[in-house]
Amino acid sequence: MAGMQSYHMFKTEKEVKDPSVMEGLLGTCRWMSIALSGPEGPYIITLSYGYDNERTALYFHTARSGLKLEMLRKDPRACGTIIEDLGYLHGKCSHAYRSLVIFGRMSFVDSPEEVAHAFDVLLNHQEREPGEMKREFLGNEGATRSAQLLRFDIESMRCKQGGIPSA
Repeated sequence: MAGMQSYHMFKTEKEVKDPSVMEGLLGTCRWMSIALSGPEGPYIITLSYGYDNERTALYFHTARSGLKLEMLRKDPRACGTIIEDLGYLHGKCSHAYRSLVIFGRMSFVDSPEEVAHAFDVLLNHQEREPGEMKREFLGNEGATRSAQLLRFDIESMRCKQGGIPSA
């Protein structure tokens, strides 16, 4: 993975180095496609997430069993992509977008304190009015036990954009 992180971007004029743009993408987008690696080959999934900027981490919830969990137990390394689609540029045969590629490691969230924190982060990120869902969901022990929480600790990010006028 270190080689991928140090790989140079071919179209350097599209590279975005401004941390506030990257933070903005993490804070406003809702879905992330995550690539995992296993003995059978690559595997990609798309999950909704919650961004915790204080911990520089993303939280995901998923079923308590399945292929992605088996793969993560063997290799916690992951790479994810978030894309902000700003629309097709008619007459230019191009697209306006921002994309963020994130490298890091996944871990299983099991302690009751971090499970509560992860659900709080997820609901704050995904819900327009999280208070009602927090009361309904976090008060339901069965609902919180039925999901497996994952934390994706961000180690590095690469961002690029196209079709967006420079500020």
